[in-house]
Amino acid sequence: MANSYGERTEDSMAVALDAILARIKDVCKRNGLLILSVLSVTIGCLLGFFLRTRRLSQQEISYFQFPGELLMRMLKMLILPLVVSRLKLIHSACMPGAGRGTTTNSYLDLSHTAREHPDKIQQYF
Repeated sequence: MANSYGERTEDSMAVALDAILARIKDVCKRNGLLILSVLSVTIGCLLGFFLRTRRLSQQEISYFQFPGELLMRMLKMLILPLVVSRLKLIHSACMPGAGRGTTTNSYLDLSHTAREHPDKIQQYF
């Protein structure tokens, strides 16, 4: 349908809407992880605020507590070996005469401790 100027307004609106949808889809594709992270934190905060007003049983509280506890333990198990290996590598880099032997030794020591003595690493958790 043409207006008084001879333009087709419905077609131009459809093209503009398609361009907007394509732009939104591109932004969501490039920043999807960030968008989902912010959304999940927002939903978690709102859920926590609303559930605080209710009287939940101990079993219901443990249902909400379990996934968070698993996440925290996984993060601890990932971070501690990284920190220890980084400290050993920094120490070996500060000793110019040590060379490759100290660096290799630090990696071997970390892998041996994690494999043979998990209780030594577990004591920090």
